[in-house]
Amino acid sequence: MSTIKKHLPLIVSIIVSALFLLSAIAKSFPIWAFEKQLVDLGIVDWCVAPYLSRLIIAAEAAIAIAILQKHYIKTIVIPVTILLLISFC
Repeated sequence: MSTIKKHLPLIVSIIVSALFLLSAIAKSFPIWAFEKQLVDLGIVDWCVAPYLSRLIIAAEAAIAIAILQKHYIKTIVIPVTILLLISFC
């Protein structure tokens, strides 16, 4: 039982990282659908949509990698992750 408690933070971080990576991959193929969603929601126009969509996808992939790192997890990674999730809501 103690080994589960010992490895639980690592397991949770791997699962959360995999979810962010899956989300980035899902938005990438096809990317035009994500761009259209940004335009339909009125967030940006068609001139800016390709740049913003790729920026969001890159941010999700970077967060997926950063969650697995041990440095700056509490000071930078978790607040950025929470801000990104709030902005999606």
